[in-house]
Amino acid sequence: MKKSFKITGIDCGHCAEKISDAVRKLEYVQGANYNFIIQKLVTLIEDGHEEGVVEKILKEIYKVERDAEVSVL
Repeated sequence: MKKSFKITGIDCGHCAEKISDAVRKLEYVQGANYNFIIQKLVTLIEDGHEEGVVEKILKEIYKVERDAEVSVL
């Protein structure tokens, strides 16, 4: 299942790549790509695991940028 997040407050491409890499490594995440230009993270999560994985994704985002503002779309 695709799950998207609007992330503002990321001010460099390096941080965007760190977020994508960290999220890709999470269990049940099959893919993740953060587009720095449109400030959107799109993930592919195994069906049935969305709820628990969303919380882990949020934690990874805040590890990289604690002042980021995140909306689950």
